[in-house]
Amino acid sequence: MAQFLTDSLISSRTATTRARRPSWQVRLVVLALLAFAAATLWLTNRVLTDRFTLSMRNQAELRLALYGSNVISELQRASIVPQILAQDPEVIWALRASDFSDITARFSGFVEEIGAVSLILADLQGRVVASTHGEVIGLSHQAQSYFTAAMSSPQTGFTLVQAPSGQTRFFYARRILSYDQPIGVIAVEVDLQKFEQAWRGISDTVLVADAQGQILLATEPRWRGINIAAALMREPPKNAIERRCASPVIGPAWRQIPICKARRFCAWRVRSLFKIGASSPLLPILECAKK
Repeated sequence: MAQFLTDSLISSRTATTRARRPSWQVRLVVLALLAFAAATLWLTNRVLTDRFTLSMRNQAELRLALYGSNVISELQRASIVPQILAQDPEVIWALRASDFSDITARFSGFVEEIGAVSLILADLQGRVVASTHGEVIGLSHQAQSYFTAAMSSPQTGFTLVQAPSGQTRFFYARRILSYDQPIGVIAVEVDLQKFEQAWRGISDTVLVADAQGQILLATEPRWRGINIAAALMREPPKNAIERRCASPVIGPAWRQIPICKARRFCAWRVRSLFKIGASSPLLPILECAKK
């Protein structure tokens, strides 16, 4: 009898234990719910990321349009000056009479009005006879590319000059005619470096390159004067962004933007091409934007 009671008690406990254990159907339902929750989180994150990326890309396109229009406007405004001064009777008379006493003051007014770097007047031999930068007066610019380009074409020419410092200088130049004979060259140096300085203070990494991919302007100083491919190898986009994030000057503002928070690689691509003048190269502007 005792043995029977013991066996019954053990059987009862075993049945109770089995009843408490979840069946495989319950386990399958729980796993399905967990998988559904994970898939929902992944899908939600993907959708929100795509929306954020699209928003950033649209904003980048708008900023690019603004940057491009500013550069184009500055170049167009400066390109008119040589054409006007090349037909100015006072400039023509000054070259013929070799009297430049009033020309420099006249040039200073033009420079202030258009925001150019300088105005240069050279005689037929390439000697600078008048300039808003007095230190170049008397120097020979006969070998300068802007002078040779202007003398070889009847149109206003756009020329790039590489400065010893590594910066690129931008010139519009035109030859001056008197009785259909060339007597000199008038050139204006365009101030595009001011855009480069302005771009450094915002949350974009921007460069301007010519049609051959040679970088002319860049928010990263190490990129200037080299090819785009070489620049990205020397200073990859991720490193450029992260260095800005760590900057003590603009870093605090940069660290609030998602690129600095995410530390992700940026997608670099040519966003737009701008044709500057009739004989000038294409200037593609590239901008960093998250994929």
